[in-house]
Amino acid sequence: MPELPEVQSTIDNLIASGIIGEQIVAAEVGWPRTVGGDSPAFAAAVRGRRIAALTRRGKYIIFALHAPLWAICHLRMSGRLHLVAASEPRGGYERLVLQCATGRELRFVDPRKFGRFLLSTDPALILDKLGPEPLAQDFTAEVLRAALGGRRRALKPTLLDQGVIAGLGNIYVDEALFCARLHPLRRADSLAAAEVELLHDAIQRVLRQ
Repeated sequence: MPELPEVQSTIDNLIASGIIGEQIVAAEVGWPRTVGGDSPAFAAAVRGRRIAALTRRGKYIIFALHAPLWAICHLRMSGRLHLVAASEPRGGYERLVLQCATGRELRFVDPRKFGRFLLSTDPALILDKLGPEPLAQDFTAEVLRAALGGRRRALKPTLLDQGVIAGLGNIYVDEALFCARLHPLRRADSLAAAEVELLHDAIQRVLRQ
């Protein structure tokens, strides 16, 4: 499953490809659940809108569309986003294709069909439930200590909880715990201050690498 680094790389690649400013002229929905079930409503809502900005919160990719409207994408297990020429052959797993005025297409490829690409006029309803960003300047060891405090669950499932820290998944939690020499089944509220410092450093170091 894509985690924070892979999601950020997807955003960086799309921005480098010039997606900002692209105008959506049509939407083809290959799997209705990808867009919440109502394909015609989704297609009508995005038609004619420009992509004004592209950002990330945790594992969510956020397309800011004019008017105001946001398309919030979660790649889940197998989702991928590609901005390509419309003439490029499709592979058969395109669950959503946004046709752009420039003749390019933003294709949401998702073989396992778990990904979602949903519209919202208030993304805070989803995003405000997420915990702090682990690479943000204000994510300190003290913030991590407060997030872990009082939690009796094991460390690994606690760190996987997106309400505790946003963007971490199975791969990077395992790596961070290994680097910090902390057992994944250790209770989250049992860490000493020095151990929290080690875990904080390991999380940021692994994500940056």
